[in-house]
Amino acid sequence: MTYVMLVEDRPVPRQMFESLVDRSTEYDLLLAVETPAEAEAHMNADVRLIVMGRSPEAEGSADRIKAAYPGVQIIMVSPRVEYIYEEYPAPGAPLRTGYRIGNADVAELTAREREVLRELLSGDGDEEIAMRLRISVWTVRHHIKSMLEKTGFRNRTQLAVRAVICGLGEGTPPREFTNISDETD
Repeated sequence: MTYVMLVEDRPVPRQMFESLVDRSTEYDLLLAVETPAEAEAHMNADVRLIVMGRSPEAEGSADRIKAAYPGVQIIMVSPRVEYIYEEYPAPGAPLRTGYRIGNADVAELTAREREVLRELLSGDGDEEIAMRLRISVWTVRHHIKSMLEKTGFRNRTQLAVRAVICGLGEGTPPREFTNISDETD
């Protein structure tokens, strides 16, 4: 069981993340707090994953938490984009294959979809991804929509988080399980 701490001051996102964790068979919600300072105060070695709303205060707290607990994974979220703090793959790093993400095997994604997914994990928006891949913003959005349809996820947040959990980013260890789609239905 992986113990999770949620750090989010906005009620709707906090409830959404609590619901996702509650429905999971692999994760257990250890604590939900509103501020990064509370996260630091309540952090302990049992916490293996932190989902934290992105802010300058949060990034400072994440630095301090990672220094004290280097094994913890921290997912920073914002209304616009999601990324894995100090755990996301560098732009251009290859995605791992042979894993399921939602309803699809990673091999079912096209090469370009895998490129877009890798770039999505970098934390940049559609415009930055489009510029790096030298494609239009509409093409980036088309690939994200296609991946959502293949995987069965409802939004890019679920897609990005599940991709990292499955170990699809270079430098992120693959989990012991191969399919986690049941946790979000």
